[in-house]
Amino acid sequence: MRLRPVQARWFESYVPHEHTVRATEVLARTGVVELETDTRIPERIDAGKLRYFVDRFRELAASHGEDIPSGTGLPTALVGNPVHVANEALHRLRLWSARVDYLNEHLAELKTERDYLLLLDEALEAMQRQDPDLDGVFRHTRFLCKCLFACPVGCCGPGHELKSMVRVVVHGPRHDFPLLVGLPDQQAIIRSMVLAEGCEQVGIPAWLTQESGRQRQQVGEHLATIEREIAQREAELARLRTDRDIAAAHANIDTLAWYLDHAASYLTGRELCHVTGWTTAEDPETLQRALWDAGIRVVVRFPEPPASAAPPVATLQNWWARPSAPCC
Repeated sequence: MRLRPVQARWFESYVPHEHTVRATEVLARTGVVELETDTRIPERIDAGKLRYFVDRFRELAASHGEDIPSGTGLPTALVGNPVHVANEALHRLRLWSARVDYLNEHLAELKTERDYLLLLDEALEAMQRQDPDLDGVFRHTRFLCKCLFACPVGCCGPGHELKSMVRVVVHGPRHDFPLLVGLPDQQAIIRSMVLAEGCEQVGIPAWLTQESGRQRQQVGEHLATIEREIAQREAELARLRTDRDIAAAHANIDTLAWYLDHAASYLTGRELCHVTGWTTAEDPETLQRALWDAGIRVVVRFPEPPASAAPPVATLQNWWARPSAPCC
């Protein structure tokens, strides 16, 4: 016969007196519990520190709206000191938050760059189709201010007050693209007057070649690179929005908030019974789920056992020996 030992861990819960008998029955029915009295003075929790970590977590989580994974509807079991659990949850959320903030900001930059390149591509396509005289347009000079704008269709017509500065207007499917040429000291006037028309300046990037036949190809290559990076960043953000560790931290904080309002005040006179013992449950959530499914809203913790408490010995034996296992 092969004997395989099963690890037992110490658990505790604070149960309202009126639910104590029912709670012990529920725990017994799990088949993985052996109750034992804890003669120690109940551990005093630093409620001030615990409240600080819980409140900071909730404030930071609220700032992320729908980005943050929600905790489960069932509070998690508290393994270890509640203050440490809360501090660790807040630390984990801060690291997650920093990455999510970076990704959101970077995605906004990438999408702005993509929109700009799409405007530039539309302008270049219109220029190639209409073949205007653009000699020198893409050549840098210190003496002239050259501004290319994307404007609503119909802007900068023959009677427009800036007509004298408009070198050429090319017409795209969604925008008109006037190229304004003036002296450097007229740059601010050009920008203020044209932007008042609802136009958007389209910069001519330094990497854009003067060979018109290759310009759209270059823009397309940059667009493809940006689209790939946007897809990568969005995929990472989607993974972070379903991060199981953050969901667990969120659930732990919900549990700790309940713990603050109920079990943490045990020493100040609340009518709670301190239920303790050993369990061989592999999943720490087993006892928590069983009690909540029975309508008993309590928190199960797994602190260090008393020094004088000896864990029971349980083994996974052949089927005919299992009824004699010592854990009821």
